[in-house]
Amino acid sequence: MSPIAKLAIRREPKQQRSSEMVAKVCAVTLELLRERGLRNINTNLIAQEAGVDIPSLYRFFANNEAILYHIAQEWLADIREVYDRYEQEPALLALDWRDYFDGLLRDWRLPGQYENYAALAGLWHVYPELVKLDRFQEAYHVAFFMRQFKRLGASGNQQHWKDLAVYLYHVADTVHEV
Repeated sequence: MSPIAKLAIRREPKQQRSSEMVAKVCAVTLELLRERGLRNINTNLIAQEAGVDIPSLYRFFANNEAILYHIAQEWLADIREVYDRYEQEPALLALDWRDYFDGLLRDWRLPGQYENYAALAGLWHVYPELVKLDRFQEAYHVAFFMRQFKRLGASGNQQHWKDLAVYLYHVADTVHEV
């Protein structure tokens, strides 16, 4: 079994009650992570604070690392949905390049993103699985930006575009902070 498979959600919730329980576990885990730090949380504490019994938690997650991986995976998938919308909606594609990228940078700032990123920031380099997830996200981001640069007729060469896309990946979450 691959390391990532060990952290994957054990089963997708099918009923609304199960979906709500998984969402509650994730929200409580983020809150505890922000308040107490990684070393001070475990599945027992998460279950207790979420009002969930341990067997129910383990039905979906192998451990607290699996919960954190699921949170990161879902968060990054939400960001990719924003990219996809910007690549498919005719009204967005019709924007001039400044409005297009300004809107994209604004819209990928999802509710709670700063708090979630801050809570997860220290984990990106602790767990190899999260490093792989971050690399996948960066590759997705770079490919998206490369397509948009080409579509918009950017000047320069492919390496210049790639360097710019990587730079934006690493700094874009702070662009609208100032």
